[in-house]
Amino acid sequence: MHLLRILSVFIILLTGGIVILVYPHLPDVIPTHWNIHGEVDGTSPVFPGIILIPALMTGITILMMVLPGYDPRWERYKEFERAYDGLILLLNVFFCLLFLITLLWALGMQVPMNQVIAIIFAILMGGIAFFIRRVKPNWFAGIRTPWTLESETVWKETHERGFRPFLPGWCFGTGVCIPVHPSSGHHRNHISCRLFVYCLEKGAGIMIYIRTLRIQYLVVLAIFLFCSPIAGVMSPEEWRSTAPGNFSTLTAEEVSKVAEPLIQNGTYPCLVIILVDPNGSAIYTYGVSNRASGAASNNKTTFEIGSVSKTFTGLLLADAELRGVVNLSAPIQSYVPDGVIVPSWQGREITLADLATHTSGLPNVPWEFYRYQDVRDPIETQAESSFRGYEEISAEMGYDWLSHVTLSRRPGQAWEYSNGGTAIAGDIVARVQNKTFPDLVRERILDPLGMKSTAAGWSEDLLNRSATGYRGYAPDRDEGMVIRYNGFWAPAAGIISDADDMAVYLALQLGYIDTPEGLLAAVNRSHQPRVLLSSEGI
Repeated sequence: MHLLRILSVFIILLTGGIVILVYPHLPDVIPTHWNIHGEVDGTSPVFPGIILIPALMTGITILMMVLPGYDPRWERYKEFERAYDGLILLLNVFFCLLFLITLLWALGMQVPMNQVIAIIFAILMGGIAFFIRRVKPNWFAGIRTPWTLESETVWKETHERGFRPFLPGWCFGTGVCIPVHPSSGHHRNHISCRLFVYCLEKGAGIMIYIRTLRIQYLVVLAIFLFCSPIAGVMSPEEWRSTAPGNFSTLTAEEVSKVAEPLIQNGTYPCLVIILVDPNGSAIYTYGVSNRASGAASNNKTTFEIGSVSKTFTGLLLADAELRGVVNLSAPIQSYVPDGVIVPSWQGREITLADLATHTSGLPNVPWEFYRYQDVRDPIETQAESSFRGYEEISAEMGYDWLSHVTLSRRPGQAWEYSNGGTAIAGDIVARVQNKTFPDLVRERILDPLGMKSTAAGWSEDLLNRSATGYRGYAPDRDEGMVIRYNGFWAPAAGIISDADDMAVYLALQLGYIDTPEGLLAAVNRSHQPRVLLSSEGI
């Protein structure tokens, strides 16, 4: 067997060995498809997803090794045997690299997809161009038409010219590998059109030399691409100064038609609506922030944002993973305090990804929450009484609860909302960085975005500007209690903010702004699907 074929077989065996080695450490769902921005937009169960590429490599290799034996012109393969075996090796290298990329993402180690795929693409295009020039007449490989198969002269001339269209792909893929230092006005996740022009310029000399394309067409294309506008991403400061009032998707009248009836019929005492689109933002306020004083709500009125706080926690987890601080696919046993025993199910341990996606199997809250209730109280009072757990149950008590939970199913198997799971995830991502959750959310999110009216917990200023909450479930709708989430439970629902700050946060989540630290990359990471939801479960 030729050395190149031996190498192909070795690569296939290597990928199979890697599958056996890493399979026990993979999450239940792995990424399998990325969009043009390098973001995951398709996933698959770990099995059969992890064996798809190795199986494809095996099938293609066997097919390409067997086909020449059935070719009426089988004797011609000896004339380009090394090139043919090289093509088999090239395809195996190509698929092996795709396999390794998928594996790295599944293990939580992200690679820049746009650049890596460009490199692999360049290798493939260059290899195919090399092969096409050397292939001899046959029925299975090369540019096969009735004319090329009929005449060896036509075959030779066709393949002498046929390799050239692959060279622009090689030039482009090679050029994309050149490092780029984007400014705050350029999206980090887009391949710059100007970079493409640079690739064309680098490849132009080669293409002129081989007379593949005329230089004037390249110049016209380069000018067109260079002059085309490039989608920009603003900084938070630029967004604050230019976005307000420029939202254009809906008019104020269209918003009011929905909002005003909710105020008039008493559903809500006040509404503050934040709208963001690529053109800018708009904030609409309705009603009063306090029924007794009649104070009108405005863009500085603060609110408990409730479970929207979980998006901050998820963003911190994604940010920490991108910086190599945590691995979302790793069992949380390695992150919890000493002495805590994390429950598992038949060897399947709870991961940070399970906590973030509410698939850990943990209940919503510890049973200690319900000891604050008095069955003799009205139901609305009992509901409020249980909220005291968010103030009084500490991290130590939360981890003690975790150690004594018995799971009823395998983590990752089904979705079940869990404030306790989110609290633990937020505590872990802060703990491993030797910070409290309020300090970490301030350092990594609020300060870079300039969100000065947002915090994980009440301050005197935020409380003075807050809208009064009312017990909508109580007959008289009297004032509700102010929940003062402690540091452990803040990741689940303890963040306070106003409309101005949340407009900036929404712009970040929609990809319209980024910070110098590249927080948008963490946003994109947090948006990537990690579980498959169906009518049967996950």
